[in-house]
Amino acid sequence: MKREKQMCNGKNDKIKISAVLAVVAAVFFIFVFGFGGNEDAPPVTVAIKNTLTEVIQEELPVSKTEEELLSNLYGTMVNGEYADTARLLNENEEMFTDLLSETLTEDKYCYWEKTYENGIVIRYLKPLSSVEVMEGMVLTRYNTVFYGTFYDGKPEGECHAIQAMVLDEPRYTFAEGTWKNGKMNGEGRTGYHYYKNVPAKGFVMTEKAGLYVDNLLDGVFVYRTESVLGEQLSWEIEAEKGITVLAEKWSHFPLRKEYMIGAKEDSARAYVLSEEKVGALLWNNLITWDE
Repeated sequence: MKREKQMCNGKNDKIKISAVLAVVAAVFFIFVFGFGGNEDAPPVTVAIKNTLTEVIQEELPVSKTEEELLSNLYGTMVNGEYADTARLLNENEEMFTDLLSETLTEDKYCYWEKTYENGIVIRYLKPLSSVEVMEGMVLTRYNTVFYGTFYDGKPEGECHAIQAMVLDEPRYTFAEGTWKNGKMNGEGRTGYHYYKNVPAKGFVMTEKAGLYVDNLLDGVFVYRTESVLGEQLSWEIEAEKGITVLAEKWSHFPLRKEYMIGAKEDSARAYVLSEEKVGALLWNNLITWDE
């Protein structure tokens, strides 16, 4: 009996030790991992070293003055500020001419900027042919600039272009929309806009919005104008590969050798097409990639 009792006591001691170990383990588990299901329990935090990638501004293959000019031009194109883009191109024609004829002579170059987490802005200027896909700004002539996505050295996808000039007054031609293989292919808008003074007998702006196929309007599109007095008119016209389709809406005046179509806002305000322009290429994108 004694032996049996001793064995029993030994067994109880083992049970007590196991119980103590279990309690210790439970306390350790709760201390480290918290109480399961208790939203008020303190969370376990793990310290992770935060490493920042060092970014360095590489020297661009242009002068500092040219670099600042490209940066300013890039800002206007990113924000779609076409009048400011045109103003920079027109007012710095000589500098942009020298930039393309003396510095960036071997290839078209793509310029873009990237802002990193620490607020540092890094500028990039790379040959367009160096990477298959690029997104940024490309200056193709002293007065012509493109912004958007470029694939295999040509505009592809969403892109807009500005061409500045001074005829009777400073103005710009614009083209924006979907491009493919360097041409407008898809929905888009083209036209021109005077941004300073407007000729007495001219429009402030004209715009052609519709479907473009290889830079030519195809199908029904809307032609809009705005006068010096701010009057806006629009006409719904149909074209086939950039040539006017004379549908039933057009009225023919043989003695005057003209065709007319009324504006949507006022049918008495007509768009006039002379007989000699019937069959002529009138409805197209004027800013081409390879000139």
